[in-house]
Order: sequence, then C-alpha cells, then structure tokens
Amino acid sequence: MRTAVAVAAWAEWAEWICNRLQVGYRSRKPRIRGAFFLRLCCAHLSGGKPMSWWAWLVLGIGLLAVEMFGIDAQFYLVFLGVSAAIVGLLGLAGVAMPEWAQWLVFAALALITMVMFRRRIYELVRRTSGHVEQRLTVGDHVVVPVRLEPGQTCRVEYRGSSWSARNTDEVAIEPGREARIAHIDGLTLHIKS
Repeated sequence: MRTAVAVAAWAEWAEWICNRLQVGYRSRKPRIRGAFFLRLCCAHLSGGKPMSWWAWLVLGIGLLAVEMFGIDAQFYLVFLGVSAAIVGLLGLAGVAMPEWAQWLVFAALALITMVMFRRRIYELVRRTSGHVEQRLTVGDHVVVPVRLEPGQTCRVEYRGSSWSARNTDEVAIEPGREARIAHIDGLTLHIKS
C-alpha cells in the first residue's frame, strides 16, 4: 500500500515537472537537455511498475551527460548518475528487485559514494587545473594589449604564455602600456598601472 502511494506521489510530481518543462511524449524540441531522459523514467513510474534496467541506464547516462556537458554541479550529478547506472547494471545482470528496493539501492549508493569520494575527487580535479609550478615574480611588468578598465580582465603575454589579467587599480590602463603584477591568484595576474 505504501509503495503504491509513493509511486503515485512520485508519478504526480514527475508529471508536473515534465509539464512545467513543456515536454510531452510527442514533443520534438524539449526546452532543456535531459528532459527526454526524465520523460522516459516518468513513463515507467506513471504505470506503477518498476523501472526497467534500461531506464536506469538511460537516467544514469543522462545525469552524467548533464554534469559533463551541461552544468557544473560539483560532481553531485556524477555520483547520482553512477548510482543509477549501477542499479541498471544490476537489473541487466538479472538481479530482480521490487521498485522500493531499486530506489533504496539507488539512494544508498548515491549517499555512500558522495560522502566517501566526492570531496577527494573534486579537490583532486580542482587542484590540478589551477596551479602553476613555476615560481612567478610579483613586480614584473606585462604589456596590456587593450584598454583595461578597473575590475575588467583581458589576456596578456607573460613569460611566453597567455594569462588572464585583472586590473585591480582604480584607473584604466591604456592599450600598449606596461602594467605591474601586484598579485597572482591561481592563473590570474592582478595588475596595476
């Protein structure tokens, strides 16, 4: 009884979301990416039957694709997608589970993997992308190629490579003028005239 009520509540909520996104079964151009995957999963829940293994795989791949190509959700969608894919692979391997067990395994896997691995993986990815090993010298000069208003950024050449440079001074820097590096923050040079 409780499972049927939960399925009905989920189906109502999912149908409302799908309608708010203006995505129908016959819709050719959904307003957001991933809405087709949501509609596929909603179709199974509206009938009150458990999601099949391929629906879990589609949901998992869809969540992974949205995280990788659509939005930066700081790896939360990656773990949800992997958890959904694992539930789908269990179904493909022949492990028969009722609907409540599928959702329970999905939720448990998502929570456990997020708690245990997300911070470490996120820090590992973030640490490698914005760190410069070479010793940089505050006080060096760079040539600003465009007029740079206070607070704006542009690209400058420094030691043979292109850098982001932000004007932290109170006055604009004219094109072709030299500016002094006042501070270095990751891959951004803070410059003053």
